[in-house]
Amino acid sequence: MATLSNMPGGSLSHTVEFLTPIWRRVLDRKMVRSDENFFDLGGSPDAARAVFAEINGEFGRELCPLLIYQAPTILKLAAFLDLPEPLLVPPLLPLNNSVSGVPVFVGHGIGGSVDGLFRLAQGMKSSRPIYGMQARGIDGKQVPHNRIEDMARYHLDAIRRVQPRGPYFLVGYSLSGLIVIEIARRLAESGERIGLLAMLDSYPHIGRMRLKPRVRLNWQRGKRRVLSLVAKPNRAAGPLMLPSMLAALERVKAGQEAALRSYKPSFYDGKVTFIKASKISHFPDDPGSVWRHVVREFECHSLPCDHVSMLTTHADALASMIEQLIQKASATGIAQVKTER
Repeated sequence: MATLSNMPGGSLSHTVEFLTPIWRRVLDRKMVRSDENFFDLGGSPDAARAVFAEINGEFGRELCPLLIYQAPTILKLAAFLDLPEPLLVPPLLPLNNSVSGVPVFVGHGIGGSVDGLFRLAQGMKSSRPIYGMQARGIDGKQVPHNRIEDMARYHLDAIRRVQPRGPYFLVGYSLSGLIVIEIARRLAESGERIGLLAMLDSYPHIGRMRLKPRVRLNWQRGKRRVLSLVAKPNRAAGPLMLPSMLAALERVKAGQEAALRSYKPSFYDGKVTFIKASKISHFPDDPGSVWRHVVREFECHSLPCDHVSMLTTHADALASMIEQLIQKASATGIAQVKTER
């Protein structure tokens, strides 16, 4: 096998030649064109980790597998690898190939990455672009945030570069629900319209809840023998992750846990659509008791799953529910515009 160490000049064509047999082997395909999309060929987050394990072993660089979302073809990835500067994971990563329509921005949970949103994005089968909001620092080069406000600012700046004006469609799972409500509040205050703000089984830290839901949650936790407030859902780590990347993931998670403990939601003068995991969990039975006093309008839907399986075995059902909510919100928005005219 060719290695980059013996490639003259590290030219793009040589890098393509280096990557092609790796893709064929990992994806179990006899032929792979340099312009074919990794995920269209059957690629998955696990397969991406396998590809990058080989790249990192031969290339002598520790590159985050999440870069596959930014460079999903051999040609694009080769161009990335030929860059001399450090490759940083950006705040937004495309989770599908769509380029037209109003985008949907989706955030992952604590201790995870946009990999955990892969099945949800696939299940949505949306003609709209879907972007995963990636926590800063997973590449091991950028300093992780430890405040929800900073996370919201970081992603809002990136969202506005992709979509300068509303309506905005925001979806936040677990910890990211706190981030998207903060983003929505800032957008609304600047006069922008929120098409949909969906929070997926998302709650503030128990210490930031009002007395009644806090007391009830403490009772639930004791009854159910739950040891931790926050589940460990979509871990980005895997057996092929380098130790340095695992360390980066732990630093990101530590920052997220600090952010969760310190964040107290401010009032949002808009509508929150909440999707609750209805199976026994370590979160409040009634999410409205936590959120109704800090939002103008609260609507709750249930999914027959637990917190973790919402993004795994029930990802298709969740995707269908979100698609319906987006369609409904879009139709309502069009009607409002016609009425205003």
